[in-house]
Amino acid sequence: MELDQPQFIDNLERVKACLRIEDEMWLDFLQMSKLDYLRFKSGAKPLPEDKLAAVAGLAGVSEEAILSNQINFRALRPLRASNIEVPPRYQKAAYGRWRSSSFSLDFIEAKYGWKARLGCMRNFGLEESLVNNPFGRVSMQFITDLCDYLHRCQYSDKDIYDMGSYTHIANRSTLIGQAYSQAESPKKVYEMFLNSVELYEKNCLYEFVRVTDSDCAIKARSIKDVAEEMGAPHLGSARVCKWKEGFFASLVSYLDLPWPEVRETSCVHRGDEFCLFEIDYGYAQVVSKLRQDH
Repeated sequence: MELDQPQFIDNLERVKACLRIEDEMWLDFLQMSKLDYLRFKSGAKPLPEDKLAAVAGLAGVSEEAILSNQINFRALRPLRASNIEVPPRYQKAAYGRWRSSSFSLDFIEAKYGWKARLGCMRNFGLEESLVNNPFGRVSMQFITDLCDYLHRCQYSDKDIYDMGSYTHIANRSTLIGQAYSQAESPKKVYEMFLNSVELYEKNCLYEFVRVTDSDCAIKARSIKDVAEEMGAPHLGSARVCKWKEGFFASLVSYLDLPWPEVRETSCVHRGDEFCLFEIDYGYAQVVSKLRQDH
């Protein structure tokens, strides 16, 4: 097997990060100076003999896994005791599931790399073991904080929209994804979503204001008791609504049809009475009908 040196180096760096080993301890473990390690990372110096086996043993993986990029990094546990509970901020009014939130973290890693994901996780005091249970409970405060954090880090509204739409990639192999893929029309997909919304969350109420073969309008309101428990007049934020735009747009993708245009025409975070998402899937319906006719 030909060694992919940059990938090998990146794997070692990620092992170090997942195990939460400080720089000084890491250099001592590898028996390398800071300068030697920088040379190793640049490809100018090899890893000391027998240190690959030592790192593999420390992480509980095989040497081949590190060399061939076959490590399940999310299964690695920090060497020192760390937070094994969801932070209290995200336990309060925990009526959502980790499924959608963890997919958002997956999007960050897929687009910006594991270091960006790790930075988010550490910013919120989370470990992988906490977010990898799709049915685990979490407050809507987490996705709100995540969207606002990304905004502060100069991520664009398009990034947050794309993060919401990423759920269709992660969900395709799930039971709900397979059910969506069997729908006979775009309209039916949105009807199925409203009938199964409690699988995603119990924070907001969603209802059709209008639904036709070519478009629909979905009204969203915070559940009053949940908002009161959270201590806020409304759940989420304007950026969470941008995430929802992406999510709503992605539903048609389960049918492999052109994506609809989604616009939020009223929003509680702009002073309106409720959030209203207008979804135009007319072109997708035309393509769907043509397929059925042929």
